[in-house]
Order: sequence, then structure tokens, then C-alpha cells
Amino acid sequence: MKRAIFLILLLTIIVVAGIYFISKIKTKPKQQTVSEQFPSGEGVFPLLAASFPVDKKVDAVTQQPAASTVGVETNRTTEQPKGSGTTPVPAETKETPSMKACGVSGLRFSISVPVAWVCNLEERNGNALVFYLDSKEIGSIEVFLGTNQSYESLKQEVFASLENSLIIEKDLFGTKVFSFDNLKYAKSVAFVHSGNTYYFRNSLIDRSSEFVFKLF
Repeated sequence: MKRAIFLILLLTIIVVAGIYFISKIKTKPKQQTVSEQFPSGEGVFPLLAASFPVDKKVDAVTQQPAASTVGVETNRTTEQPKGSGTTPVPAETKETPSMKACGVSGLRFSISVPVAWVCNLEERNGNALVFYLDSKEIGSIEVFLGTNQSYESLKQEVFASLENSLIIEKDLFGTKVFSFDNLKYAKSVAFVHSGNTYYFRNSLIDRSSEFVFKLF
């Protein structure tokens, strides 16, 4: 009898202890991992683990004034002693460049023209680099890309056109060209280079002494 009572008490103690430990485990807070997202427009400083708005005003740093420098006037004429017979020498003036580059790398040529000319890349029948002087067109270089024409096929095309006359074959710009008169474009020049076909339009070739043209 006493043994049964002892076992009941022991079981009761075990049950009560189990309930106590289970309750402790359920109430213990879990370890959480927080991934903080910063709003856009804010900068993060890792060492401080803090964020600050970008538009926050920052006190300006007052800089110490630099040591003053004395300006030298170069255009002032130094008064010469009377009777010295020496005249002041004016300061040298740099000459303004008379030429400018207007080449287009994608069209496989470069050209330097007078600074007074206006260069404008336009889309006409082909890709045209057009030159203007005082709003009046001087001429253009029109390029047809990827034609893969040969010298002979271009020759047939130029001679077959009824709009062309006075056709002359000659060397120009280090390559063989066809020079001719055209009803629409006046004097013209045509040639092929690197798979492209080139045309000088509207008498541009008449002013060839004024520009430098190179193929590459």
C-alpha cells in the first residue's frame, strides 16, 4: 500500500515538473533576424549602422582665403624715358586656326574644311555630309554604305546614266574616280572604297583646294 502511494507521489512530482519546464520553453522569446530596408534617397553609413537623408543640410565649411596674388596687366604700355627712341613691343597674339575637322568615322573618311563652313550630317539618298557657307549649300559628300561595288560596276553605272556627261576617269584622293557633269548635281565625282560608294555633289570638287580629304 505504502509502495503504491510512493509511486503515485513520484509520478505526480514528475508530471508537475514536466508541465513547469514545458511552460518555460513556450514562454522563452525566439531569436529574430531583422533585415532592415532603407528608403530610397538615403545613404547608409556601415560603421555607424545608421541612415541619413541625402537632402539633409550640411553646414558649409568656410575656407580660408588664399594668399592674394597680384595680377600683371600685359596690355599696359610702360612709359619710356624721353629721348630713348624705344617703342613698346605689343604682346604676341595667337592666330585663330583657319581649318576644322568634319570627318565621320562611320563613313570611312575625314575632311578638314575652312572654319567658316558649316558641316551637317543629313540623310538624303545616302548618308550625306553637307557643307554650307552663309546658309548657302556649297556641296556634299554622299555615301552609300555596303554597296560592295567594284570599279567596273560603278563605271557601267556612271556611263549608263543619261543625266551624266563629260565623264573623265582620273586619280584623286589617292584612288581612281569618275569626274562628270550631272543635270541635277552639276559637277560630280564618284568612286568606291571599302565596299562603299561615294559621290561628291554640287560642285564641291571645284573647291578642292580649300579642304583636305582623306580616306581610311
